[in-house]
Amino acid sequence: MSTPTTRKPAPANFAARQIEAFQSRPGPDDEVPAEIRHIAHPSFTSNELTGLWADHRVAVRNRDALLGGTRDWCEVFDAADLGRHGRHEAACELAASLAAETADFILHGRNHAAPVNRRRAA
Repeated sequence: MSTPTTRKPAPANFAARQIEAFQSRPGPDDEVPAEIRHIAHPSFTSNELTGLWADHRVAVRNRDALLGGTRDWCEVFDAADLGRHGRHEAACELAASLAAETADFILHGRNHAAPVNRRRAA
Protein backbone atom coordinates (compact mmCIF):
# COMPACT_ATOMS: atom_id res chain seq x y z
CA MET A 1 0.00 0.00 0.00
CA SER A 2 1.41 3.37 -0.98
CA THR A 3 1.37 6.40 1.24
CA PRO A 4 0.00 9.62 -0.17
CA THR A 5 2.56 12.28 -0.98
CA THR A 6 2.39 15.41 1.07
CA ARG A 7 2.63 18.71 -0.73
CA LYS A 8 3.31 21.98 0.96
CA PRO A 9 1.50 25.07 -0.25
CA ALA A 10 3.61 27.47 -2.29
CA PRO A 11 5.42 30.12 -0.28
CA ALA A 12 3.48 33.36 0.02
CA ASN A 13 6.16 35.18 -1.97
CA PHE A 14 6.02 32.73 -4.87
CA ALA A 15 4.69 34.90 -7.66
CA ALA A 16 2.07 33.60 -10.05
CA ARG A 17 4.27 34.86 -12.91
CA GLN A 18 6.92 32.33 -11.88
CA ILE A 19 4.56 29.55 -12.90
CA GLU A 20 4.73 30.85 -16.45
CA ALA A 21 8.32 29.69 -16.75
CA PHE A 22 6.78 26.26 -17.28
CA GLN A 23 4.48 27.48 -20.09
CA SER A 24 7.17 27.24 -22.73
CA ARG A 25 7.72 23.55 -22.15
CA PRO A 26 6.28 21.43 -24.92
CA GLY A 27 3.50 19.06 -24.04
CA PRO A 28 -0.24 18.74 -24.01
CA ASP A 29 -2.32 21.04 -21.82
CA ASP A 30 -3.35 18.11 -19.62
CA GLU A 31 0.26 17.24 -18.71
CA VAL A 32 1.11 19.10 -15.51
CA PRO A 33 4.86 19.52 -14.96
CA ALA A 34 6.17 17.80 -11.84
CA GLU A 35 7.38 21.14 -10.47
CA ILE A 36 3.86 22.55 -10.70
CA ARG A 37 2.41 19.46 -9.02
CA HIS A 38 4.96 19.93 -6.24
CA ILE A 39 4.10 23.59 -5.54
CA ALA A 40 0.36 23.44 -6.22
CA HIS A 41 -1.95 23.81 -3.28
CA PRO A 42 -2.45 20.40 -1.65
CA SER A 43 -6.24 20.67 -1.62
CA PHE A 44 -6.52 19.83 -5.33
CA THR A 45 -6.98 16.33 -6.63
CA SER A 46 -4.86 15.28 -9.56
CA ASN A 47 -7.82 15.71 -11.94
CA GLU A 48 -8.64 19.17 -10.58
CA LEU A 49 -5.04 20.28 -10.95
CA THR A 50 -4.89 18.94 -14.50
CA GLY A 51 -7.99 20.95 -15.42
CA LEU A 52 -6.65 24.10 -13.76
CA TRP A 53 -3.31 23.74 -15.54
CA ALA A 54 -5.07 23.36 -18.90
CA ASP A 55 -7.17 26.46 -18.15
CA HIS A 56 -4.05 28.38 -17.16
CA ARG A 57 -2.18 27.45 -20.33
CA VAL A 58 -5.12 28.57 -22.48
CA ALA A 59 -5.44 31.83 -20.51
CA VAL A 60 -1.74 32.61 -20.98
CA ARG A 61 -1.85 31.80 -24.71
CA ASN A 62 -4.92 34.02 -25.13
CA ARG A 63 -3.29 36.86 -23.19
CA ASP A 64 -0.08 36.64 -25.20
CA ALA A 65 -1.94 36.44 -28.51
CA LEU A 66 -4.11 39.47 -27.68
CA LEU A 67 -1.16 41.53 -26.47
CA GLY A 68 0.92 40.46 -29.47
CA GLY A 69 -1.86 41.30 -31.91
CA THR A 70 -2.07 37.79 -33.36
CA ARG A 71 -5.69 37.31 -32.28
CA ASP A 72 -8.67 39.61 -32.22
CA TRP A 73 -10.74 40.03 -29.06
CA CYS A 74 -13.79 38.42 -30.67
CA GLU A 75 -11.81 35.18 -31.12
CA VAL A 76 -11.30 34.96 -27.37
CA PHE A 77 -14.28 36.60 -25.64
CA ASP A 78 -17.92 37.35 -26.27
CA ALA A 79 -18.85 41.01 -26.64
CA ALA A 80 -20.96 40.78 -23.47
CA ASP A 81 -17.81 40.04 -21.45
CA LEU A 82 -16.13 43.28 -22.50
CA GLY A 83 -18.58 46.14 -22.48
CA ARG A 84 -19.28 48.52 -25.33
CA HIS A 85 -16.09 50.55 -25.73
CA GLY A 86 -12.40 49.72 -25.97
CA ARG A 87 -12.98 46.05 -26.47
CA HIS A 88 -9.41 45.22 -27.46
CA GLU A 89 -8.03 46.90 -24.34
CA ALA A 90 -10.70 45.28 -22.17
CA ALA A 91 -9.91 41.88 -23.70
CA CYS A 92 -6.20 42.30 -22.98
CA GLU A 93 -6.94 43.26 -19.37
CA LEU A 94 -9.40 40.40 -18.89
CA ALA A 95 -7.06 37.84 -20.46
CA ALA A 96 -4.19 39.00 -18.23
CA SER A 97 -6.45 38.85 -15.21
CA LEU A 98 -7.59 35.31 -16.02
CA ALA A 99 -4.00 34.13 -16.46
CA ALA A 100 -3.02 35.60 -13.09
CA GLU A 101 -6.15 34.26 -11.37
CA THR A 102 -5.62 30.71 -12.56
CA ALA A 103 -2.00 30.80 -11.39
CA ASP A 104 -3.01 32.18 -7.97
CA PHE A 105 -5.73 29.55 -7.67
CA ILE A 106 -3.24 26.76 -8.47
CA LEU A 107 -0.81 28.10 -5.87
CA HIS A 108 -3.15 29.09 -3.08
CA GLY A 109 -6.11 26.77 -3.41
CA ARG A 110 -9.75 27.05 -2.64
CA ASN A 111 -9.33 29.99 -0.26
CA HIS A 112 -8.89 32.10 -3.39
CA ALA A 113 -11.90 32.69 -5.56
CA ALA A 114 -12.09 30.28 -8.48
CA PRO A 115 -11.22 31.92 -11.78
CA VAL A 116 -14.19 32.80 -13.92
CA ASN A 117 -14.11 30.75 -17.09
CA ARG A 118 -14.90 33.50 -19.62
CA ARG A 119 -12.60 32.48 -22.38
CA ARG A 120 -12.81 30.51 -25.55
CA ALA A 121 -10.23 27.80 -26.12
CA ALA A 122 -7.19 28.92 -28.04
